[in-house]
Amino acid sequence: MLRRIRSRLRPLFSRLEAFGFACIRRILYCRARDVTASLSAKRVLVVAPHQDDETLGAGVAVMRLVEQGAEVHITVVTDGRNSHTSAKITKDQLAELRRQEMIDACGLLGVPPERVHFGPCEDRYVGDHRDKAYTHLRSLAEKVKPDLVISPSPLDRHYDHVAVGETIRRLAAEGVINAPVYEYPVWFYSVRTWTNPDRLSPKNIFHLFWKPARAAFTLPVVVVRTSGYLDRKRKALEAHRSQMFNLTGEPTWLTLPEDWLTNFFRAYEMFFPLPEAQRRAAAPRTEAAHA
Repeated sequence: MLRRIRSRLRPLFSRLEAFGFACIRRILYCRARDVTASLSAKRVLVVAPHQDDETLGAGVAVMRLVEQGAEVHITVVTDGRNSHTSAKITKDQLAELRRQEMIDACGLLGVPPERVHFGPCEDRYVGDHRDKAYTHLRSLAEKVKPDLVISPSPLDRHYDHVAVGETIRRLAAEGVINAPVYEYPVWFYSVRTWTNPDRLSPKNIFHLFWKPARAAFTLPVVVVRTSGYLDRKRKALEAHRSQMFNLTGEPTWLTLPEDWLTNFFRAYEMFFPLPEAQRRAAAPRTEAAHA
């Protein structure tokens, strides 16, 4: 009975979800500082938990920076081997496929293969191996010496995004990264970031409205205009073929839903700058997580 009720409510819930995030986006846009004209850097480090996050969250920003002559480096922390369940392709083959997809997508963004860096972790397990992610990202930050870092928001309720975002915050708190940090949202646009939709309770319903509303009115936010770049961004995203298309025809091969992807093809790309005070506060909290 409960399953049937949930099934009937799902279309309504999806419409409410889309409307809610549209309202949140509008509030953030109204509060945002447009940094399109001032966005510049000599050396940029873009950090992605998974292949495709760099394009979803910051594809237009990367293209604009490349056009200005910035030396943009992009790293993906995970290898993508666990992204799909398949009887037709092995995990090693999937990891190699996604590695090439990353190179192809970054090339379409204007970043050459020698500036695309691959991390040491398996997807889904960065949180269990934060030491590996930390060593990789610290080494890369010391090598690139970026004057702008673009990284995932740890607000996203995904273990890999949280672990990578918090690692970048730790490096900023420790002074390894001495540059502005712009955090981009990805799973921010999912109800599961804010509550558990599988458990209907007054508390979860309260969180569903209160948490994103609080974020919309309190987060520092900057935006970059996307006009003239969205077609190129879409082509770069489609270079991640394993994420966009069912390559094997198996029902277990999941792809990114088109209605969710519309969040990344709007008038602006959105970033949450890491405040200076938050950088200083990040180190003890992250150290405790590693204890």
